[in-house]
Amino acid sequence: MRVTKIGYGCVSTVGDRTQEIYVEAELEDWEDFDPSLEVLRDKVAYELELADVLVQLHERADDAMSNLSAIQHQLTKIQSYWYQVRDFLVARGVDVEELGVLPEDPCSF
Repeated sequence: MRVTKIGYGCVSTVGDRTQEIYVEAELEDWEDFDPSLEVLRDKVAYELELADVLVQLHERADDAMSNLSAIQHQLTKIQSYWYQVRDFLVARGVDVEELGVLPEDPCSF
């Protein structure tokens, strides 16, 4: 009896994500079972490496977005303080435009 179809699969868990990868191949009459199975193993290993890299990149992107949100929050607070100081000085009759120290938009500083 000749083997005409082979398959290889694996389940990988990285963090809270589980991924199942399974590949199949139909063998030609001239193909041997062992080398073809090794090719399938290599393909599954490669796919698992890609999945691990994708998970790592996704985690890094989440971290970066979290950091960006924190920075945006800080900038919003600083901008609010900037406007409060500017309004305080203007209310006291200080010509902030003449001073040139507190432009109307803190991002243009």
